[in-house]
Amino acid sequence: MNRSVVVALLLIVIAAGGGYWWWSQSQDTTVDDGPETAVNYRDPTPAEPTAREPEPPEYPVSDLSSDGVDAEVAQGEASSGEEAAEAGPAPLPPLAESDEAVRADLRALTGDMPIEGRLVPRRLVQRFVVWVNSLDGQIVPVTKWPVQHVPGRPLVETRGDNRFEWLPANAERYQPYVRAFTAPDTDTMVDVYLRYYPLLQQAFAALGEEEDYFNDRLIAIIDHLLAAPPARERYLLVQPEVLYAFADPDLEALSSGQKILLRLGPEASKAVRAKLRDFRTALVARTTGDRAAGSNG
Repeated sequence: MNRSVVVALLLIVIAAGGGYWWWSQSQDTTVDDGPETAVNYRDPTPAEPTAREPEPPEYPVSDLSSDGVDAEVAQGEASSGEEAAEAGPAPLPPLAESDEAVRADLRALTGDMPIEGRLVPRRLVQRFVVWVNSLDGQIVPVTKWPVQHVPGRPLVETRGDNRFEWLPANAERYQPYVRAFTAPDTDTMVDVYLRYYPLLQQAFAALGEEEDYFNDRLIAIIDHLLAAPPARERYLLVQPEVLYAFADPDLEALSSGQKILLRLGPEASKAVRAKLRDFRTALVARTTGDRAAGSNG
C-alpha cells in the first residue's frame, strides 16, 4: 500500500484548486515559507486555545489523541529492518518531515500525470488541512495553498461595460487535475487516508478550531461541497477589482469550495462530486460501520 501521508486527498486539492480565478499576473503568488498561523478562515481571527473537554467524534478514527500520534511516530522511529517489515506498512514520518514522502508517493500514485510540479515545496500536510478547513468559507490566500494555481488567465469574452462571460473552454485547463483525482481506486484512497490520519489530525489540532477531529470536519466539508448547485458551461461575470466575481449575487454568495466546483464545468464537476460521494461513503463505512454512510447531493 502507498505510504503517502495525504496523496489521495491532495488530489482533491489539485483537482479543485485550479479553479481559483486569479486574473492579474502581478498578483503575488510567492509561496509563504514563514510559520503557519492558526487561523480559522471561516472567521479569520487568530485561534485561541481552549480548556474544554473534547466532544466524542461523530466519525471516529482510532488513535485520535495527541498521545496516539506521538506513540505511533515514536514506534515508527524505533522500528527498523525486519521488525518494520513484520509490522506492516512503513512507519509514519514526523509531521515536520513528511513532505518528501508525500511528494515521492504522489509520483508513484499518479505516474506520468503532471501533478508533482504543481505542489509547493514545504508543509504540504499542514497547508492541505488549512485549505480543506476553509472550503465552506472564504478561500485562504494562494500563498497558503499546498498546490500552485493553474497557470494562465481565465478564458472570458466581454459582454458589455464590466460584464464578461466565463467560457466553456476553461474546463480543458483543469482536466489533467480532475483525471488525477478521479482515477485512483476509492478504497485505496481511504486506506491511505486512515493510515496517515494521525498527521492530519495533528495539523488540524494546531488550528485551535471548535471542531476536535479532522475526520468529522472533512466529512462536513464533503457534504457542503456536494450541496453546491449544478455547474454550468457559462457564467456572467463582473470584475469589481482584480479578480472576477459572479454577476449573480446568489452564486457569488456561495462558499469558496462550492464556487470551485462550478468553475470546473458540468462534466468535471459531476466527476469530482461522484468521487467525493464515493470517498465519503467508503470512509464512513470504515469508521462507523454502515451508520450514516449516505451523503448529501
